[in-house]
Amino acid sequence: MDFYAHPSELEGWLDNVLADRSNWLVAWDVRPDAYMNITLQDRLSGAASWGIAGGPGPYFFIGNRLLTNGPKMSVRAGGKEEISFLESLCVRLVPSFIHGPVLLEGTIGSFQLKKYRQVANGHEFLLWKNKLILSLKKKIFQVSAVAAQVRADGSEKIWHNVLVSPAAIDWVAQGGKLRQFERGPVEFFPRVSNFH
Repeated sequence: MDFYAHPSELEGWLDNVLADRSNWLVAWDVRPDAYMNITLQDRLSGAASWGIAGGPGPYFFIGNRLLTNGPKMSVRAGGKEEISFLESLCVRLVPSFIHGPVLLEGTIGSFQLKKYRQVANGHEFLLWKNKLILSLKKKIFQVSAVAAQVRADGSEKIWHNVLVSPAAIDWVAQGGKLRQFERGPVEFFPRVSNFH
């Protein structure tokens, strides 16, 4: 699922996710290229900051201890560790980052459905993932707004699969921009939709 949401909205949702102690969350900060386990206690004590207002990074991997005890790590080329995404039964959250006047597109998801058919707890993971994404939609995307763009010929393309949050709508109303890439030429704007 792709979306535009203000970092403060995502931080509130992540706090709710971690309030369920069966969930685990690992942040991967692209700047030091390192993983950091984050707990709700870390967050509440100020020991960990989501840091998503200053982008780029971190990305988040969210899983559930009832499916896996925590992230499964593997060593990639160059000897650096990375999360074994499929074995960890987790979703990856790339938040909407702010770059000056630009709010960048975020995304949350996992591998395609067929990848989980042969994995232990794969079916249970898909049920959990759907519940997690539904909680994101209910917490942040109560307004039925999607992204739209004006094409070069002046016609409008509606992206029904890209949700826009209330704070992102306010962002645009205050002169901010919605883009998929920081320097990308294509800008999006919110469009109220009945297809939510």
